[in-house]
Amino acid sequence: MFSRIFAYCSLALIISSCAVPATVSTPLPLDLKITPPDAQVSKTNAALSGTWVGFWGGALAHTLVVERIDGSSASVVYSWGVQPSWGIQKPGFVRAKATISPEGLL
Repeated sequence: MFSRIFAYCSLALIISSCAVPATVSTPLPLDLKITPPDAQVSKTNAALSGTWVGFWGGALAHTLVVERIDGSSASVVYSWGVQPSWGIQKPGFVRAKATISPEGLL
């Protein structure tokens, strides 16, 4: 399930690579920490490190934080807001491991 979520997130980030208003607000863990990638990590994979924000369908705020990259794997946090018309009543987040494809997608 998480693989599917991250695949959709990656696609959404590629499609919506425009500037996002600073009003995106989703819950994140208190111990969130972004660790800069080691020099051995490819530039393509290292470029994924950091925080990515956007809106699904222009309505649901979401955040993807790539906390750590080790070769072709990453530690990530995916966070979402509230969108009652979609049946999403509570914001939340999940911490997971992700695989980076050879094309540089999570």
